[in-house]
Amino acid sequence: MRPSTLDILDKNLFENYTEIKNSHSDSRFSTYIRSIRIDPFCWSNYFEELSYLSFNWKELKYQDILDKRVRLDELDGLDSIGVYLLIVKPNNLIADCPKYVVYVGIAGEHESERTLRERLKDYFGLPALEKKRRSIHSLLYQYYNNVYIQFSPLSISSADLSKVETSLHGFFLPPMSDRDFPVEIKQQRKSTWS
Repeated sequence: MRPSTLDILDKNLFENYTEIKNSHSDSRFSTYIRSIRIDPFCWSNYFEELSYLSFNWKELKYQDILDKRVRLDELDGLDSIGVYLLIVKPNNLIADCPKYVVYVGIAGEHESERTLRERLKDYFGLPALEKKRRSIHSLLYQYYNNVYIQFSPLSISSADLSKVETSLHGFFLPPMSDRDFPVEIKQQRKSTWS
């Protein structure tokens, strides 16, 4: 990635974040209201489906890439297919809380062999974020300093990778994801919105 690309994205996200931060508290309150589903039955069911896997989760802060403290091109563990989570959390946790998985994704879908590194680069280009991933762009500027990426390479087939993604959606119920949920959850979400 070219540094100038990151500078443009960082400027855009920071300006939007600053505007929200400086807004009246009533306006900020409505901006940050999120509806989440907390379902212990999903946790049990989908944990069971994922329990055979050995995840090797690694974490990086989104802003560290923008600030060039970390270079995506130099990170270990990104040269294979795998899964990743976008997480919103404070920089200082109490009892390792709170953390919110807001998005689940995969690299290597449909036998593409696209690596985690290539997939994660999609989140560092302003034009692509504004056009194709508006909800993620909104997430990034609303939580500019508090977005983290956790990723885990996996040595499984592309078909199994899609099943893992579906199970992770069932387990975490990420509010910024809009597809790849298990069928029964897709139906529930559809009936809730209609």
